[in-house]
Amino acid sequence: MAVRANAFVLQRDIDVPRGSIYCTEKQWFLRALIHEDHGGDSLEVGIRLNNAELYVVHRPTNAISLAPGLALQARVIGEVSGPGVPPKTSLVWTADGGHAISMGNYFVNIDGNETKEVSKAAAYFATHWGVWLIDADGKEVGTDPLVVIKPAVD
Repeated sequence: MAVRANAFVLQRDIDVPRGSIYCTEKQWFLRALIHEDHGGDSLEVGIRLNNAELYVVHRPTNAISLAPGLALQARVIGEVSGPGVPPKTSLVWTADGGHAISMGNYFVNIDGNETKEVSKAAAYFATHWGVWLIDADGKEVGTDPLVVIKPAVD
């Protein structure tokens, strides 16, 4: 993907705002807040986009993140499926009009917050999708996706 270098800034991974993405060790993460099952405590995490695994920042490190004024936009690349059970890493449509990532047994909105606005058994979803960068006017920054999520191959 060809994107101007100033579309990114160096920032500590722990300081990346919720709902933004960052890259460390060639992996892209979505910064999110999840609620642990034990006692309802909240936990700031990074969600690795290619496998929807959680990464808890134990030792903050430098990462590349979006420059101020830029945002991410999720776009469908492959087919839309449903109603059905969305596989992990799928982009899912929420009842409140938003989009979320399937984490397997729960869902995280693109803004980095958990959501209950998804029917786990009758969701509409895309297993092949991507993340594009957009500026404050909603215009693309580059022509290709920054990250592409593809269905897992068994």
